[in-house]
Amino acid sequence: MVFWTRAPSDEERRETAASGGASIRRLFPFGEGERTWGDDLSSGPVHVEVSHVLVATADDVPSVDVARLRRIFRFERTPST
Repeated sequence: MVFWTRAPSDEERRETAASGGASIRRLFPFGEGERTWGDDLSSGPVHVEVSHVLVATADDVPSVDVARLRRIFRFERTPST
């Protein structure tokens, strides 16, 4: 899962995959239901599905356990101004 402070462009998503040595199989547009963007990537014989989420709306994403992530990363979101 990749967290962004603003909506990522397709090019930024491609660059993120390439920096990890992955090839893009498919980029999915923003999905209102999950509130994420999705990528299907491959690295050799391994297929990987990656979700991209906005930090500001991570609490609203059903598949993100924000409380658990905060414990792991000791992350505290600052209030929006």
